[in-house]
Amino acid sequence: MRRIGVIGTAGGWSSERLAKAFERRTGTRILIDMEEVVLDLEKQRVTARGLDLSELDALVLKKVGAAYSPNLGYRLDLLEFLTPRGVPMFSAPAAIRRALDRLSCSSVLRSNDVPMPATLITEDVLEAVSAVRQFGAAFLKPLLSSKGRGIRLVYDTEDALDDIEAFKDLGNPILYVQQRVEVSGSDICIAFLGGEYLGAYSRVHDPNERRISRKYQRCAPSDELVELARHAQSLFDLDLTYVELIETRQGPLVIDVSAFGEFRSLLDICGVDACEQLADYVLRHLAQS
Repeated sequence: MRRIGVIGTAGGWSSERLAKAFERRTGTRILIDMEEVVLDLEKQRVTARGLDLSELDALVLKKVGAAYSPNLGYRLDLLEFLTPRGVPMFSAPAAIRRALDRLSCSSVLRSNDVPMPATLITEDVLEAVSAVRQFGAAFLKPLLSSKGRGIRLVYDTEDALDDIEAFKDLGNPILYVQQRVEVSGSDICIAFLGGEYLGAYSRVHDPNERRISRKYQRCAPSDELVELARHAQSLFDLDLTYVELIETRQGPLVIDVSAFGEFRSLLDICGVDACEQLADYVLRHLAQS
């Protein structure tokens, strides 16, 4: 039987569910927390609780850390050590790294002419103020965050400078300033597995809220939106991908591409069990290799 390791968090809903999905198929449950992983460069081994990860048939990277931080990049570098040793990983660490932070992700998208809201990235507070003045209103976004955490909406007012400086003082030395675009339709998240459409849900907006809403509802995106999202996710070579888009009067715009999406939202809102589908996908690919 195959031995598949799941990189995740013990007790985490999606990590545990994914590990159980593989256990039902292989008879073995292997859930690995990155805090337990050791890279021994002298022996050229990567282990966790004495288990040599190079002996596994594959690793599935569900959750590399409990929170978004620079440590996630270092952990991906550690796992990348297994790539030349022939361990298949879903998704590959190098692919996840390209989508890990907003600067890298946005650079890939715009370099490939994917439509996005106007965005300026700088460490200069005055340049950021100038961008807010030009945009009228802008979202300040941490380079590393998920689920809308840490995002602030700033308006072109006399408080803009203070708002931006306060945001920078929260541990955001690089300012990611993105124009607030009027949404004419929905703010949608579309999920793909191996480039195939899985499901979609939209964000429920509160027009009076200065932060990003975390309430969702099921939706049926148009073919145009699905194809734009499919193109955006194809640039990253991820296995399971989530693409966030907004519908505007100027057409659809891509906001973000992520390798770590909402398994629970897909199940609760769309009735799509990404854990079961991902387990089948991985085993199918291993059988074909």
